[in-house]
Amino acid sequence: MLTLKGREILMTADLIVHDRLVNPEILKFARGGARLVDIGKRRRAGTSSQEEIYRIIIKAAREGSQVARLKGGDPFLFGRGGEEAEALKRAGIPFELIPGVSSALAAPGYAGIPLTHRQIASSVIILTGHENLNKDRPGIRWDRLAGVADTVVVLMAMKRLEPILDSLRRGGFPASTPAAVITWGTWPRQKVITAPLETLEAEVREAGLEAPGILIVGDVVRLRDRLNWFENRPLHGVRVLVTRAADQAGPLRRELERYGAEVVEVPMIEIRPPARWKPFDDVLKRIERYDWLIFTSPNGVRFALDRLMEKGKDVRVLQGIRLAAIGPKTESTLRARGLRADRVPEAFRSEGLLRAFRPREISGKRILLPRGNLAGSWLPGELRKSGARVDQVEVYRTVRPRAAGKKLAVEGGTGSVQLVTFTSSSTVNHFARSVSPRKASELLHKATVACIGPVTADSARIHGIRTDVVSPIHTVPGLVSSIIAHYQDRKSGSRTAPAGDSLPPIP
Repeated sequence: MLTLKGREILMTADLIVHDRLVNPEILKFARGGARLVDIGKRRRAGTSSQEEIYRIIIKAAREGSQVARLKGGDPFLFGRGGEEAEALKRAGIPFELIPGVSSALAAPGYAGIPLTHRQIASSVIILTGHENLNKDRPGIRWDRLAGVADTVVVLMAMKRLEPILDSLRRGGFPASTPAAVITWGTWPRQKVITAPLETLEAEVREAGLEAPGILIVGDVVRLRDRLNWFENRPLHGVRVLVTRAADQAGPLRRELERYGAEVVEVPMIEIRPPARWKPFDDVLKRIERYDWLIFTSPNGVRFALDRLMEKGKDVRVLQGIRLAAIGPKTESTLRARGLRADRVPEAFRSEGLLRAFRPREISGKRILLPRGNLAGSWLPGELRKSGARVDQVEVYRTVRPRAAGKKLAVEGGTGSVQLVTFTSSSTVNHFARSVSPRKASELLHKATVACIGPVTADSARIHGIRTDVVSPIHTVPGLVSSIIAHYQDRKSGSRTAPAGDSLPPIP
């Protein structure tokens, strides 16, 4: 959770000093060139002390940097924000304090547990679980909490869960009081255990839940059975490896996350301009001689039209040339540039495009194919067989990122990924080249493999990769819809027809 004000600060800061539990997605709002420093305190050597944190932010501020001190939750609720603000005040450093969304509120909301309810609870008390329960004069009077508030929330409760629960029972809470532990609240890996106070600790231990987590005690916990929404999404708890190019992974990531998945991006391809623009520049000089301009991918549209503008021309030079596009994404990319495709095949493949033409539309016509370096020879070959004069020119390159193998080894550790997605043959081929067969087997052994269409699935089979899901609709919504259908089939034990292009409603 992040406020708009918080995002605004991150987008302008020179230095971001952040806690370790800040979601990496939030750090993506940092402006280019900003320095990020993780000062999260863990129970190990090498982490930053509170005095070191003061030194880092004060030194940077005195050097003229705009510093964002990014905390998990709210800085004034067990976040030591008051202490750090006092240190800035003593140093004469001006500061602004921006409230955040505390886990005390966000985690229960994502677990379907309202802290107050008109018929059940009218008061809440929020406590820290890090206080030493064995010191002579504890600041928290655990023995007096019963009856003080309807709902008790204990943050940072996991390391001392057993003594905290014992103290609550000794303090007057009945053993049957409903209670819950929420770990990784609001994250896709969120887990919740609910149980009576007397058995909660044993059930949490049996489930293997660990920090970070919060404890909720009170009758409002009973409402989770009716109000749990977050964990009911079809892909909740599924860790997905997305292999698409970094600049194109956004739509797939957002759809997967919308349905509850935890997404790990390890791009297997990188899209770059061609090594030489001269062949395409020469084509542009005589573009008017072509009858058809056929685009087979959104990248072909983007790179070709961008180069057109760079050379001082615009879409007016395409007047009289008919346009064809393979697939709805390619068509929509054309539309975004103010161009309408004259021909879009029903089947989103080269074979479909060929069937969409009547023989007289091709025979004797001059056709230009702006494509990538890995484009196959089937389509131009078949067009030539039909009597067309075809020029194929490279307008972009698909290459394997240099660090792909290393990042894959880090992010895709054995058993950590439940679903792997491939959106093109290139992603499959580069995946196979980035890791050894043994590593690939470890990664994919228990993972579901989803491909965006039969061509991609064929490439997977060539490399010995088993494919579990093949989307009949070659689009991101079509792929996600097929993935959801697969997981729903597994849960119900049934087999349904492949999903279409429209995504199902979120439960």
